[in-house]
Formats: sequence, structure tokens, C-alpha cells
Amino acid sequence: MQSYKQTQPDPLLTQQIPWWNDLDPAVPGELELSDIRSLPAQTVDVVVIGGGVAGLSAALSASRAGAHVLVLESAAMLGLGALGVLPGIVLGQRAGKAIAQTLS
Repeated sequence: MQSYKQTQPDPLLTQQIPWWNDLDPAVPGELELSDIRSLPAQTVDVVVIGGGVAGLSAALSASRAGAHVLVLESAAMLGLGALGVLPGIVLGQRAGKAIAQTLS
């Protein structure tokens, strides 16, 4: 069975985001997503495709409005695309835990 959890960052990722290796070692682990096959089947009100800044913003808004939200992301981490463009969004924050706590 294939695991989606990455133990080492993708070399392309470290080329695109030069400061990736300077992050606190706990930060990448908090952004990793579970293997989707381990998740239970569920009924939701809103499905958001993409766990980037826009998708997470949409998910947060829907959740705050009372919707049961599911975010689908193809990468192994949430917010991955924004890490190279807008580093202040995630850098130094416990984003993965904060997102999970906010949406749960």
C-alpha cells in the first residue's frame, strides 16, 4: 500500500522554496495530510477542492456559517502552493493544527 506521508521534502520543493530547510522541523509534519484511505466515509454540506489559501479561506467561511466542510487537496500538505509565494501566511505558525482546530 502506498503511503502519502513524505519523510523527506521533495527536491523540487526545496528548489522552489529556498528557506524550506530552515523551517522548524515540526512545521512540515504539522502540514502533512493523512492517507485518505484511512478516513471514514462521511456526508458533508460543502466540498472544497484545493487546500491552498483560497480553498482554506472558503472552507473556513463555510464552516463558520455552520456547514460541515470537507477539503480535498492533491498535495501531501495544506497550503503548499502559498509557501513559496506568500511565506508569511504559514512560516512560523502552527498552521496545520490551527486549521484542523478551526474547521473541527
